[in-house]
Amino acid sequence: MADNQTSTRIFLSVFGATSGAALWGLGELADRVDPGRVWLALFTFVLVGAASVLLLAGPLGRRQGLFGGAALGLAVAALMSAGALRFEGIDGFLRDAHPFFAIFGITLIALPFVITTLREDEVWTDYDALFTHAWQLVVRAIVAFAFLGAVWLLMLLSSAVLEIVGIEILKRLMRQDAFGFTLSGGVLGLGAAILYELRDTIRPALVLRLLRVMLPPVLVVAVLFLFGVVAQMNGPLRGLFGALSPSAVLMMLGFVAASLVTTAIDTKDERGVQGMGMLWMARAMALILPVLAGVAFYGVTVRVGAFGWTPDRLVAITIAALLLGYGLVYAAALLRGTGWRAGVRQGNVTMALVVLGVTALWFTPVLNPQNISTKSQIARFDAGKTEITEMPFFEMAQRWGKPGVRGLARLEASGDAAVIERIALARQAQTRFQAKAAVTTTQRAEYEGVIMENAIVHGLEGALPDGFLASMNDRRLEQFAKGCIPLATEGCAVIVAQTEQAGQVVFMFLRYGDNARFISAFTRSDGGWQRIRTQQLSRQNAATLALDWAPIAQGTFRVGPARGSVLDVDGWQFFPNN
Repeated sequence: MADNQTSTRIFLSVFGATSGAALWGLGELADRVDPGRVWLALFTFVLVGAASVLLLAGPLGRRQGLFGGAALGLAVAALMSAGALRFEGIDGFLRDAHPFFAIFGITLIALPFVITTLREDEVWTDYDALFTHAWQLVVRAIVAFAFLGAVWLLMLLSSAVLEIVGIEILKRLMRQDAFGFTLSGGVLGLGAAILYELRDTIRPALVLRLLRVMLPPVLVVAVLFLFGVVAQMNGPLRGLFGALSPSAVLMMLGFVAASLVTTAIDTKDERGVQGMGMLWMARAMALILPVLAGVAFYGVTVRVGAFGWTPDRLVAITIAALLLGYGLVYAAALLRGTGWRAGVRQGNVTMALVVLGVTALWFTPVLNPQNISTKSQIARFDAGKTEITEMPFFEMAQRWGKPGVRGLARLEASGDAAVIERIALARQAQTRFQAKAAVTTTQRAEYEGVIMENAIVHGLEGALPDGFLASMNDRRLEQFAKGCIPLATEGCAVIVAQTEQAGQVVFMFLRYGDNARFISAFTRSDGGWQRIRTQQLSRQNAATLALDWAPIAQGTFRVGPARGSVLDVDGWQFFPNN
């Protein structure tokens, strides 16, 4: 027995160190392997396969552990490679976190099924075995990484001590990435072996009991939320979902609720909670789960209805739908009355397989988020539901792979000059914000036309100075033009004043109801116009601090001396600092 434990420790330590070194080597070859999908497949296979072997070698033995880890690694690597086919290269595919979360979820859910399938004494659908293996794997993985952290802390401390006497060998080693990957892999392998040896000591029962204590407070939060929803039924409930974050919070709460119900009922009735109060709370939480998931699902659909599909919203709707599936399974089990806990357990097995299947589909053409998103956004644009400034051209050009590129080509084929120019800007932009903030030549002409048509201009016989609008940057021109649109409570005005200190100065104002807001001041500079810093002082002894619109619209202002030339509008003074 002792010899077998020693050999397993040596095997997993060497295997972990070799895997760590292999990951480092693949990282160094990332830019040299062509096509990139081959590198991605190799890296995923090593990462998932090695992690799986370290966790499977204990319960399955070394040979079966290697087989199971290799099989799971190959399956996940194939899915990653299939998903990467949507992009010309792997950079775009790996830019989002979705693939990484997906492979993590697949690996975590699949490992217990791999163990029960390969063990002769267990049935692959046995809930007791699946539940036990799942929690044991989670606990061992967490403790193994804690052990790794402790080893690195010891290394840092040892290095610091040796440096005092001029020995820097550890310091130099830790600066080498290859050493770090190799050491970390070896430590994780050794930790996995020892933790499996101590499986009778380090049991998940303690974690499960601690989690059960969270059931009452989480139930209270969920109930209070439902009361809040009912209280707003006659109010602007849809406004709750103006952003996706409330749905995300509800999905996290739903995940916690499902986990607490699962831990409360355990693998058998006699192992779960026994008190009548805790049992009723578990029932209540199981009934609340479909409501939480349903509200989250509704919130995402509101967002989709308002703005169309994007990959992030597809992820959100998928998670919400899966949680809703769990909730409906739990509710159906509760309706059975006697034996509802057995129904929840069987439902957990079914839903785990559903989650595995849906997550795998995410990498296949059946569920292609980039393609779905591109078609949705183009359909909304063609229907006039999305303005050109709100179209995700940047995402289609640089984030949504081949479907996005094809979608842009289809839009360019329409011949719309404004669309073509916006697409060109999106392709050149470095960030989404840069692409969204850019204003096309066509839009600049439209904005300048709006200002010249609607702005109230005082000075220069009611005309704007030559070249003034052309010298304004995109953001300020857009801001001023949108304020010039003649609505009931909005408008814009320009005062052109000749000052002694700064020369000719253009002051810009926007109307908000009966009040005005100062925007900017510009002065001539090298044949053009440059924005200058302007000091604004409110009038003395005024009953209100609001700048009235009426004197600006009527042109009742004067330019006079006060620490240099100053624009005075109804007692408000603006000092241009050139």
